[in-house]
This record gives sequence, C-alpha cells and structure tokens, in this order.
Amino acid sequence: CPAKGSSFSMNRSGPSVVASMRSVAKVAALALLAWAGRPATGQAVEAVADVEGFCPAKLRPVQTLAGDGDAAMFDEYLENCRAMQVKPSADALISLQLGSDRLTVRPSGGRPFGDLELRALALLLEDGRGAKLAGLRHLDLSACDLGPAGLLLVSHLLRQPSCALESLDLSNQGADRESICSLVSAAGRLQGLRALRMRSCNLGDEGGRVILDLLATDSAHALKEVDIQNNFISFHTCSQISQAAKNRNMTVRLAGNRVLDEVFNSVSHGFGEVLASVGSVLLFRRMGDERPAYQVCSMALYCSALNIMYLSSTLYHAFFALGRTTVYVFRILDYSGIFLLIAGSYSPFLGISLYEERWAAVLLALMWAAALVGICTAAFLTGPFAVPVRLSLYIAMGWTGLVCIRQLAKRLGPCGTLMLFIGGVLYTGGVPFFVRARHTLSVPDHTIWHLFVVAGSVFHYFTVFKFVLHDKARTSPAVSPGEYASVPLRPL
Repeated sequence: CPAKGSSFSMNRSGPSVVASMRSVAKVAALALLAWAGRPATGQAVEAVADVEGFCPAKLRPVQTLAGDGDAAMFDEYLENCRAMQVKPSADALISLQLGSDRLTVRPSGGRPFGDLELRALALLLEDGRGAKLAGLRHLDLSACDLGPAGLLLVSHLLRQPSCALESLDLSNQGADRESICSLVSAAGRLQGLRALRMRSCNLGDEGGRVILDLLATDSAHALKEVDIQNNFISFHTCSQISQAAKNRNMTVRLAGNRVLDEVFNSVSHGFGEVLASVGSVLLFRRMGDERPAYQVCSMALYCSALNIMYLSSTLYHAFFALGRTTVYVFRILDYSGIFLLIAGSYSPFLGISLYEERWAAVLLALMWAAALVGICTAAFLTGPFAVPVRLSLYIAMGWTGLVCIRQLAKRLGPCGTLMLFIGGVLYTGGVPFFVRARHTLSVPDHTIWHLFVVAGSVFHYFTVFKFVLHDKARTSPAVSPGEYASVPLRPL
C-alpha cells in the first residue's frame, strides 16, 4: 500500500477499506504477540494493528471460511483462549483468515498445543452452525500434544453435520481404548474421509482390533488409506487388518508393529553375529602368520561376508520402528548381506582348496559378479517380482557349487563334503518359512528361517575350519596337486 499523502491513487470506498485492512492486521498482530509471549489484550492488538492512516485505498476483503471477511471470529477465539487460560494458535488464526482448506496446528511460543488449546479452537470451528468447520478438508494435529480427552474432542468434531474432512492426521497423540473407539466410530460415519493417520499412538492390540472392526464391517466409510505404524500391534492382528484392507482395496501401513516378532528376529541373528565374530578370530588364529596372501584374502572375504550378513540383519530388525528411511536403508543392507555371504562362502573352497585350478578362479569371480547383480536388485528392483527374483538368485548362486562337487570332494573328503552338503540343505530348507511369513507353533516363520541360516553357516564354518584349513602343508602353494594324496593328515 502507498504511504499517506502519496500521489498514487486507487478507487476508494470509504470505511470498508479500513475495516478490511484492520482485520488482516489483527491476524499479524495476534501472531506477533503470541510469538513474543505477550498477552493479546485489546489495547495491544489495536496498537499493533493500527493501519487506518496508513492505507486508505480500496482493497478486496480477505475471505474467511464463512465467506464474509468477518474479523469477529478473532475476538471470539481470543475470548475462548482467555477463558481456557491458553495461548492462541497463530496457525489456526492465519489459516482460517486466509480461507485455507488445510489446517496444520503446531506449537507456538514454546508451549505445546494440548487438550485445552484444542477446546478453544473447537469452539471457534463449531460456532455459526459449523460454518468454519465446513470449509476444512485436511486437519493435521500430529505436532500437538493431545491426550485421550483431546481425541474425544476430535471425534466430537467429526460427528458434526458440517464436518467434511477428507484427511485427518492424529499421529504421535496419546490414546486409550475409549478415545480410539469413539474416534474410529466417528470416522466410520464420515463419508468423505479418505485418509486416517494414527502413527505412534500406542494403540496396542486393543486399538488394532478397533481398527479391524472398522475395516472388516460393512461400514459406509470411504477410507482409502489408514496409517497405523509403530503402534505395538501383534502379528495376528496385523495379519487380520491386512486381509480386511485387501478385501476393501485399501492401503494400510503397518510397519513398525509386531514388536515381539522383531525381537525374536533380531535376537536370533544377533546370536549368529556373536558366533561369527568369535569364529572369525579362531579361524585367523588357526591360519597363523605363515599363510600365503591368497589364503588370507580368501578367508578375509569369508569372515567379512559372514559378519556383514549377521550384523546388517540384526540391525535391520532392531531398527524396525525408526522410520521409513532408516528401515529402507537397513533392508537393502540386509538383502545385500545374503548375497555377500553366498559369494563369501565360496571364497575358501574355490580360493584355497581349488587354488591350483584356473577355472575355480573364474567361477569365484562369477559368484562375486552375481552377488553384485543381486545387490543391485536389492537396491533398485521393486514391485511384485522383487522377492521372487531375489529368492531365485539366492538358490541359484547357492547350488552352483554342484558343478565342482567332484573336485571339492577329492580335497575335502567324504566327511567334509557331507558337511558342506548339509549346510546347503539347511540354507535352502529355511526358504519355505521365509516365503510363508506366518507363525509356526507361536514362533515367527522369519525367526525359524533365521535359525536355519545360523545352522547352515555353522556347518559351513566347521567345514572350512576342519577340512580347508586342516593342515598348513595341504594348503601351501609349494605342494603340487599330484602330491595331495601323499600328504599326511594331522589329527585335530
């Protein structure tokens, strides 16, 4: 606006211009006072919002949700806040004044937005037969600090005839069974609601079953997306919710639940990591200091792959509730660790036992190249074919060793070959449990698969420990292939 006395001129319409500008200025004044922590008295607001002599030009009034640019709503809201002895929300004031259909409420002035703050706002939204509530389509209260009483108040707003919300975000709020039942019941009757987000609300199995009742019953709701991540819901309830959502063609986000399952998963491979760490130390102690470089490199690849696989799997399942980005990164590491373990397990056999064979070096290089391809699929391949492709690569890489089983059998002997074969069978035997992904005898199938992996790696470890590194003379490059039969075996 031009300053008073400027030669610039516009069409004028008298006092209506001043009233419009004063209502806008009050919004900024209230926000400024709230930020400064000063009480929003009438004198303070008038002092900050005095623009009568500043801009006399005619401007179109800012429209509110009621459509009339009425500044009385601010006085009403301030009166509500004074009655509740709470600070006003700048987000609410500005969003409603500008006529936005999206309201995101955040703490202001260093104080949380709790139940009483929400009560003052709710009185404003309900005033005038819910005219202001009728204009809202998206309500985000995820940054607030609401308790069960606040959620009951939200469910009361949802039951208003004028409510036309399309998305509601109540993540990170405290809830109990009564408030969840009331909220879900109200949401089920709201025909325009498309998205309901309640992440980290501590729903538990009780709250999960309430959500399940909403999705499984023949309700009139129009929900298309429900986000209930990180709510300590059990595997059984999560499975039922997933099936109900599938039947209704809905998207339900359940990551970060099934806490007990993830504890079993992380502990099982955490135990494997302890074994891998101790076993790596014992292997290098057995090798001593006089081994040639190719043996040290082959064993380093094997031990590194073994530890990476168990450590990444343990961390992936332990960090299941740390957010989508963290879970995504560690999921890639978990899948990649399996490919590394398969290629790493070939290294002692092809790189030490069959060191003299040139084709063994070629086969080992192909295994590591296949592992690199597998890591790329873990990082970039998504969709319904991602899991089948990875499983096919796992199994194909694992059993490629059959092409040289005769040569290995000559070097390992019958006992070593049998242990090697049993390890491969154990690795493969856990795959059906991985695919099934349910519970067997109250134990997660994924944990059972982990136990198969631990057992398979134990058999392969002792095959390496006893039959690949069983004697320095046997693995020395000074011994020619034809002399293996004459080398005496030293008992352990």
